[in-house]
Amino acid sequence: MKVSLKLSQPLEKFMKIDLSDPISKAMTQITLTVQNAAKTNAPYDTGTLRRSITSDFSQIRQGIAIVGSQVPYAKMRHYVNFKNPHTLFYLER
Repeated sequence: MKVSLKLSQPLEKFMKIDLSDPISKAMTQITLTVQNAAKTNAPYDTGTLRRSITSDFSQIRQGIAIVGSQVPYAKMRHYVNFKNPHTLFYLER
């Protein structure tokens, strides 16, 4: 999967991180790819779960970037999903 972004302003302004470091830049691209895949594979009913999937780059200098959701039922939809069983483990695809 290849992801391309075209922005009118540098990405650093939106994320408040320094992307001059090649490792941070690569991690950012990988994290955004994972976020996009999670949104694509997440079960869909009202769209709330997909919209809630975000990335946290606050610890990128330590080599940590987090993709997740704050919706209370996100973990349940990932591990146990009787309504949409074909979407189980959508974060691992």
